[in-house]
Amino acid sequence: MLHVARIRKEYQSVLTYCARLASFSSSLPIDTETDVNVQQVALAEDDLVAFALHSRRLLADTEMTSLSTKVEVPTVVAVISRDQTAFRNTGEAVAVSRLTNIIIHHDYLRIFRTALDLREGFPEGLDCVGLYELLGALRRQKMLPKLALKSRESKLFFIDLAAFMAIYLEHVFNPVVDHCADQELFLQASIYGEN
Repeated sequence: MLHVARIRKEYQSVLTYCARLASFSSSLPIDTETDVNVQQVALAEDDLVAFALHSRRLLADTEMTSLSTKVEVPTVVAVISRDQTAFRNTGEAVAVSRLTNIIIHHDYLRIFRTALDLREGFPEGLDCVGLYELLGALRRQKMLPKLALKSRESKLFFIDLAAFMAIYLEHVFNPVVDHCADQELFLQASIYGEN
């Protein structure tokens, strides 16, 4: 049996956080070294954790948790040259359910939008890129947000935030909404928090 009131509440929360994160994930920073950029990243990191919590609840309440174990998000790796930093797929992927749990229980979670963020953002004692001088020279290079995270049980890996949001919306969120409609629970956005 579906818990209608909880599902509506969690749906609205997931929708709100997805909208915020999708918008953030598709934008470059205004400037690389401003308080605005720092605040945008901090808000997005907070939104990501809240999104993961509400998503897990929505999937549990709609009895669709198994869906998130089948949908995977590719991991990426930093590729650094003399004039730019780029990311490419590693060929590995992580299930949305595992990614959500790592976000919730993270030991380390950081969003990167510049090469300078990469240079300064790794946990102490962890040299993942190893080319700090080169990254320093590229410090003003802007990039679409990448997420670096790890938990006690996982290694450090990178996710393209825009790809994660697109995959989640298409392959998890929309099927959950369709499943609810099949159960005659019609979910729709409400800017007032009422559904």
